[in-house]
This record gives sequence, C-alpha cells and structure tokens, in this order.
Amino acid sequence: MFIDPMLLATAPAPFSDSHYIFEPKIDEHRLLFSQQSGRIRLYTRHETECTQQYPELLVPFDDDILLDGEVACTGPEGVDFEEVMTRFKASKDQRIKHLVATSPITYVVFDILQYKNQDLRKMPLLQRKEILAGIRMPESALLRHTLRGRCGRRIV
Repeated sequence: MFIDPMLLATAPAPFSDSHYIFEPKIDEHRLLFSQQSGRIRLYTRHETECTQQYPELLVPFDDDILLDGEVACTGPEGVDFEEVMTRFKASKDQRIKHLVATSPITYVVFDILQYKNQDLRKMPLLQRKEILAGIRMPESALLRHTLRGRCGRRIV
C-alpha cells in the first residue's frame, strides 16, 4: 500500500508563524523508505520504485516502517543535484556498484508516516517527530533524521 507524503507549498513571501516549523530544504530527491513484512522498497513521491539504485539504504529496521525524506549526494562542493540524478537514473548493476563507490549518498529522514502498520499521518507533526526520534536507526551512517520540520510544514 502506498501512502502519499505531504508536499511543499509555495508561499508568496517569507513569513513567521508559530503554527509552522522551518528548516533548510536539502533540495535533492524525495525518497520514501518502506519496510513491510521485512521487505524494503524505496520510492519517489510519484510512486516510482528506485530500490535498485540505492542498495546501501537496504538496512532493515526492527519493525515495519514508512519514512519520508530526501536522498542527497554530497561532495567537496556540498550537495550535488546532478550526481543524485545520475544515481537515480542508473539501471545496470555494474554502473550502480560503481556509483555506490564514487557517489556516496545520505538519506535524511524528516518524517515518519507509518510505524508497526499504523498510519501516523493524522498525528501532529511534532508528535511524529518524537516517535521518529525514539526509533533505533539501523547501523548505517547513511541514514540520518532531523527533529525539525520541512520548510513551512504546519504543526497544528
């Protein structure tokens, strides 16, 4: 079952509002991490499966989970959008193995949508972030989470 993630909305001008939390946008490629019955799959927000392109993220959690975040390639110059798109478009096993070695990624998790087969989307964002903070992340330097919200995410 696919669960739609929340999407960003454009504001006409910068604003400050206590009903929102803010953080810098990574500006990379949106990625949903799904583990159901122990099987891990990775999807874009448009439901395109991209599990094959990011084998280093296939590290299991203790329970079934659905995470929302962004995958980024970082190098000496910072975040490299072109490089993450190269990773996303790769389809041949040999090419993917080469890119794993030469274009490392980080998956930054900013929300938890489902946990232990329970849909959490109706919970307030800050409560979901507390649940996320309490989950043991797999032994991988590739998975990171943030307790802050996405740009302009409404918390109430």
